[in-house]
Amino acid sequence: MGADVKILVVEDEQEFADEILAELAAHMPAPVPDTATNREAAFARLDAEIYDFLILDLRIPTTESALDADPVHGLAVFTHARRVAPGTPILILTATSGDEYFPELLGQARQIDVWGRGEVPTVQFLKKINFANLGTLIGPLIAAVDALGQVEIDSPQYVFPVTYARLIRIFATTVGGARCIVSPLGGGLSGAQVLRIKVTDASGATIHNAVGKLGPLQEIQDEAQRYDAHISRLRAAATPRKLMLLRWGAKADAAIFYQLASDFVGTAFDAAGWRNEATTRVAASLEQMTDAWSEGVVESPHLVREVRQRVLGDDDLQAIVDRHGLVWVDHFERGRAQCIWCCVHGDLHGENALILEDGQSVLIDYGDVDEGPRSLDPISLEFSLLFHPKSPYVNGPWPSAAQAEAWFDLESYLVDCPVPEFVRSVREWGLRAAAGQREFAATAYAYLIRQLKYSTTDGIRALQLLEGARALYART
Repeated sequence: MGADVKILVVEDEQEFADEILAELAAHMPAPVPDTATNREAAFARLDAEIYDFLILDLRIPTTESALDADPVHGLAVFTHARRVAPGTPILILTATSGDEYFPELLGQARQIDVWGRGEVPTVQFLKKINFANLGTLIGPLIAAVDALGQVEIDSPQYVFPVTYARLIRIFATTVGGARCIVSPLGGGLSGAQVLRIKVTDASGATIHNAVGKLGPLQEIQDEAQRYDAHISRLRAAATPRKLMLLRWGAKADAAIFYQLASDFVGTAFDAAGWRNEATTRVAASLEQMTDAWSEGVVESPHLVREVRQRVLGDDDLQAIVDRHGLVWVDHFERGRAQCIWCCVHGDLHGENALILEDGQSVLIDYGDVDEGPRSLDPISLEFSLLFHPKSPYVNGPWPSAAQAEAWFDLESYLVDCPVPEFVRSVREWGLRAAAGQREFAATAYAYLIRQLKYSTTDGIRALQLLEGARALYART
C-alpha cells in the first residue's frame, strides 16, 4: 500500500487555497493536504506533523484575525520549517511583494536525495498565475513517497515512531529492498534506538544484514563524525562498515546504517550465559580489535575528577552527592591515577558488542567514542551485567552486599556468580588495559557513581560497589 503524501499549504486567501487543494487532488492518489492561513498556525502544524512538502505564500498575517500580512511572516515560516524539518522541499508562491527575499531563499536551495529516489530541489518558486503547473512540480514527490509505502516492514514485537519507519523505508528503497525484518538491539537511554534490520529484495534474497541507529539529527550526525574520526582507525573486522547516513525525510530525525559481514547470533549479554568458548572469547576479541586506539600512547597522570568527568558532568555529580550524602567524593576526586588515556568506545555495554556467526565480536553504537581511560570499556562491559536494563542479570541475588564491597577481590566476588567465566575474562582484560590499579579503581568509581543518576538503577548495589572501588584505590 502506498504512503500518503503529506502536504502543508500556507495561504491566507481562502479562494486561492481552495484552488491549490483542487489542483493537488487531481494529481495525488490519496490527497491529505493540511492548510494554515497565518504564521502561528503554520508553526503549530509544522511542530505537530510530518510533512513531505510545504507550499508557502510569503505574504501572510501573524494570526487568524490579524491584518498585518507581510512577506516577513512567510519568511519566518520558511526558517521554522528549515529548523524543525530540515530537508523538507518547499515551494514558494511568488508575488512581487516578496521579491526582496528571493536571493536569501535561493541561497538555501540545495539538491538532495530525500526519499532514496534521486535528488530533488529543496526550494522552488511558482508564480501564482501559473499554479496549474503544480502537478508537474509535485509529480516526482508523489511517486517517491508512494514508492516508500510499498516497502514492507516486518516488526511484530516492536512499534517504532513514524519517523523511524520512514527512515527504514528510505534505506530499503535506496538499496533496492522490498521487505525489512526489524528488531530492537539497544539504545533508547539517549533518545536514539539501535535496530537490527534485514533487507530483502522482491525474491526474498538478502540484500543487507544491517544495524541502524535512529534518533535526533544532531545525535546521529555526531555519531557519523565519530565513526569517521575514530572507528575507521580500527581493523575492518572490528566494526560494521558504514553504509549510509540519512538526514532527510523524517522531520528532525535521522539514521545511520552499518553493514555486517555476516549475520549475528547474539550479543555479549547472550554470550555471557552460553558457558562455552564464545563466553571467554568476547573479551579477548574486543581487546584485540580496539588495541589500535592505544598504540603509541604512554601513561599520563590524571585526577580522579578528570576520569569521572569523562562519563558524568559536574552538575549531575553534585546532585548525586547531595541526594546520597556522599561527603567523601570531593576529597576522593582530588586523588591521582596514572592512566592510559586514549580513544575508547565509551558505552561498551553488553548490547553494543554483537557476536557474529563465526564467533567474532563487533562493536556498534559510536555516539560516545572519544578520549578516556583505556580501562573504561572493560569496566563498562563488566558492570553492564548489573546495571544495563537489557541485561538478564539485573536485580539478581548476586553479588551480595559483602561481595560488592569487596569487588576488588575477584575470587570472592565470583562466588555464586551466574556467569563467572565471562566476568573473569572481562576483569582480566580491564586490568591489562589499565596503567595500574588506581586507574582501574578510578574508572570503576566513575562508572558506578554515574549509575546513581538514573532513577531505575539499583542504587543500593551501586553504592556498595562504590565502596569496593574506593577500597581498591586506597590499597594502592
